[in-house]
Amino acid sequence: MVSSSHEALHWVFHKDPALLTRAFQNVFAVLSTDVTEIEPVERRVDTLVRVETDEGAYL
Repeated sequence: MVSSSHEALHWVFHKDPALLTRAFQNVFAVLSTDVTEIEPVERRVDTLVRVETDEGAYL
Protein backbone atom coordinates (compact mmCIF):
# COMPACT_ATOMS: atom_id res chain seq x y z
CA MET A 1 0.00 0.00 0.00
CA VAL A 2 1.33 3.42 -0.95
CA SER A 3 1.79 5.80 1.95
CA SER A 4 2.14 9.56 1.97
CA SER A 5 5.73 9.27 3.23
CA HIS A 6 6.54 6.92 0.33
CA GLU A 7 5.12 9.38 -2.19
CA ALA A 8 6.83 12.34 -0.49
CA LEU A 9 10.25 10.76 -0.95
CA HIS A 10 9.67 10.45 -4.69
CA TRP A 11 8.05 13.88 -4.97
CA VAL A 12 11.17 15.53 -3.56
CA PHE A 13 13.18 14.34 -6.54
CA HIS A 14 10.43 15.13 -9.05
CA LYS A 15 10.28 18.71 -7.74
CA ASP A 16 14.07 19.09 -7.59
CA PRO A 17 15.78 16.58 -9.94
CA ALA A 18 19.12 18.29 -9.39
CA LEU A 19 19.05 17.34 -5.70
CA LEU A 20 20.81 14.03 -6.31
CA THR A 21 23.25 15.68 -8.66
CA ARG A 22 24.20 18.22 -6.03
CA ALA A 23 24.37 15.59 -3.32
CA PHE A 24 26.41 13.02 -5.24
CA GLN A 25 28.31 15.19 -7.74
CA ASN A 26 27.10 13.53 -10.97
CA VAL A 27 27.08 9.96 -9.61
CA PHE A 28 23.30 9.64 -10.12
CA ALA A 29 21.08 10.84 -12.97
CA VAL A 30 17.27 10.90 -12.82
CA LEU A 31 15.92 9.04 -15.85
CA SER A 32 12.55 8.48 -17.41
CA THR A 33 10.25 6.29 -15.34
CA ASP A 34 8.89 4.62 -18.47
CA VAL A 35 10.52 1.18 -18.60
CA THR A 36 8.15 -0.25 -21.20
CA GLU A 37 9.64 -3.01 -23.35
CA ILE A 38 8.78 -4.06 -26.91
CA GLU A 39 6.27 -6.54 -25.48
CA PRO A 40 2.76 -5.09 -24.98
CA VAL A 41 3.24 -4.98 -21.18
CA GLU A 42 3.78 -1.52 -19.70
CA ARG A 43 5.89 -1.23 -16.59
CA ARG A 44 6.55 1.92 -14.59
CA VAL A 45 8.72 2.59 -11.57
CA ASP A 46 8.41 5.29 -8.92
CA THR A 47 11.89 6.72 -9.48
CA LEU A 48 14.74 5.48 -11.65
CA VAL A 49 18.33 6.58 -11.11
CA ARG A 50 21.55 5.66 -12.87
CA VAL A 51 24.74 5.30 -10.81
CA GLU A 52 27.94 5.89 -12.78
CA THR A 53 31.12 4.55 -11.21
CA ASP A 54 34.60 3.73 -12.49
CA GLU A 55 33.34 0.16 -12.96
CA GLY A 56 30.35 1.14 -15.13
CA ALA A 57 26.79 2.44 -14.99
CA TYR A 58 24.00 0.78 -13.02
CA LEU A 59 20.21 1.38 -12.94
